[in-house]
Amino acid sequence: MVKAFQLLDLFTGDRPAWSQPELLAATGLSRSTLSRLVRFLHGRGFLAYSERRGRYSLGPAAIDMGRRASRETDLVELCGPLLQQLSAQTGETVMLTGYDARRAKVVCLEQIPSVKEGLRVFERIGAAFALYRGASSKAVLAFLGPQEIERLLAAMPRDEPGIEVDRLRDDLKDIRSSGLATSIEETYPGVAGLAVPVLAADGCPLGSIAVAGPIVRMDPNARSTIGKLLTAASRTLAESLAKSP
Repeated sequence: MVKAFQLLDLFTGDRPAWSQPELLAATGLSRSTLSRLVRFLHGRGFLAYSERRGRYSLGPAAIDMGRRASRETDLVELCGPLLQQLSAQTGETVMLTGYDARRAKVVCLEQIPSVKEGLRVFERIGAAFALYRGASSKAVLAFLGPQEIERLLAAMPRDEPGIEVDRLRDDLKDIRSSGLATSIEETYPGVAGLAVPVLAADGCPLGSIAVAGPIVRMDPNARSTIGKLLTAASRTLAESLAKSP
């Protein structure tokens, strides 16, 4: 893995294309190791090969990764003040996710852990979640295109406990109507969460903002209050995104 990153790191704006002999000299790898890495990265789309020039350049997968990283960094910076505000208002864990369309998952981009004593929810930055389970995921799934939703529902595992396609389809309809997703013990036992989508100007989901906490503190009154705070934050964020590139 380190050698693969070492290889990809050679492709810069000043030197965007390399021949295999040049890569061999620059990396100091053995010919067999380099050849194996180049074949792997080319097969996965991280390198593209020009037969006319006899050189490799970064492929579509690497370019897409860079674009997603840039977008996610911008999203974290844009949502940062709202996350801080929600953390102060609720005292519970606040999480920002980004939508990874290639893997059909949401990924935790940022988190502000709960400051309350006792039980609290904590998630790892970079953790990925399936789209069919949990408030932060369903807030994204609900706002995908109808055909994409049906494709993803058709691919859902049918052997997981608590997974019912018809019930989820109704849930997604309610989320689209209210703009708010709710989950109770869908991801972890004893945990409840609420989330709103982060939508681009064209209505496509970029991710979600969620508040999660132990059920003992997330009673109906608390969920109602947090839902209103999230909905207000969603409106504020939509106005900010409308002004952003």
